[in-house]
Amino acid sequence: MRTFTRFANIFSGVRFNSKSNFAFWNSIAFYNYVKYPTAKTRLFPSNEDFIKSLEAFKETLESLKPDLIIFWGDRLWNNFPKENHKQINRDETKIHYLDYQRKIPFKVIPHPASSKLSYPHTNEIKDYIKLVKSITL
Repeated sequence: MRTFTRFANIFSGVRFNSKSNFAFWNSIAFYNYVKYPTAKTRLFPSNEDFIKSLEAFKETLESLKPDLIIFWGDRLWNNFPKENHKQINRDETKIHYLDYQRKIPFKVIPHPASSKLSYPHTNEIKDYIKLVKSITL
């Protein structure tokens, strides 16, 4: 639960109490990309697990129609199938998006369980969201 609270706090820029944390998580969707368990704890999913998980991810995108995707951690992004990854440059910022049935912008951030994610990311995330909202992909 701590990882989720940490993400909510950094994403919003405020420290949530349990009631506001609940409201935050009711306003967004969380999706665990890899759909296959590993044989043991501390084992990472295989490249094949990432590839096999793509269809379920695309179905979820079609169902939820998100305005933005936040990838938690470099490991996920580094292993994510990239065929539909595109980017444009806007105001000296690269805007990344996935192009499936529609174009969905995304941002990769350090995993919330990592010490690499901290409160300075709040403004970076907010600025990215503001920029994404200002353009048409």
